Amino acid sequence: MTKRLIFIAGVEGSGTTALLRILSAPPACASLGGNFLRLPEHPDARRLAKAFGAANQAQWDRTNDLAAQMTAPPAAAACLREIAQSAAFEAATHLLLKRSSPFGKPRDRFTPDLWDVLDLTEDARIVICYRDPRAAAYSALRRFGGDLRQVALATADHLTFLAAQAQAIGAGRVHVLSYRTLCDRPEAALAPLAHFCELPLGALCEAERAARPQPPADDGRYRTELAREECRWLDAFFDDRRRAQWPLFEAAAAPLP
Repeated sequence: MTKRLIFIAGVEGSGTTALLRILSAPPACASLGGNFLRLPEHPDARRLAKAFGAANQAQWDRTNDLAAQMTAPPAAAACLREIAQSAAFEAATHLLLKRSSPFGKPRDRFTPDLWDVLDLTEDARIVICYRDPRAAAYSALRRFGGDLRQVALATADHLTFLAAQAQAIGAGRVHVLSYRTLCDRPEAALAPLAHFCELPLGALCEAERAARPQPPADDGRYRTELAREECRWLDAFFDDRRRAQWPLFEAAAAPLP
């Protein structure tokens, strides 16, 4: 496969959709899905992207039995190869896919596995967007509903899973981006990201200015919109002990000099 796959990951509510829009902006980029498509104007493009999206989702279906799981990853890889070799995507140099953790409905059914992404193609790169887990949990709660404790538990579980995989895979294939830095100091966040993805920095900065994620990263919104006792519980749940489980992410989110 001669095209680079950029996979965008992060827990729900972490800014992954905003990041997908920014990274999809250069002319030679195509977004194959998540919840945002940017496809070439070719009659086959949408069909191919839809088939890949369905195959990709099938490989991360936790209700699969072994027989189903033996066929799902090869089907996703075959769809990606068809896209890479198609006339529809001939001009694309970068293919982007975003899946948050978790995704789809029901909420506990589909969870991305970063090792599967690396198995799709030798040239895959993974970008993880990290946001203060309290803000991410509240953002997911606002968008998808549910109970605050259940959403916070899911956020913590998925951050732990992502952090373990990212640490094991290593910095050569994984780049962690702070959503707060992206909002507060976009060029400082985008310069190393552009280098990692081999994309033009100017195009990414222009796309960021057009998209303009909420500056600052809206991380304190939960404090004004949740009840006081809910805020206290959220702060206590995501205390220093739990956040110490995600050193790779917390280091990326440290304030820049």
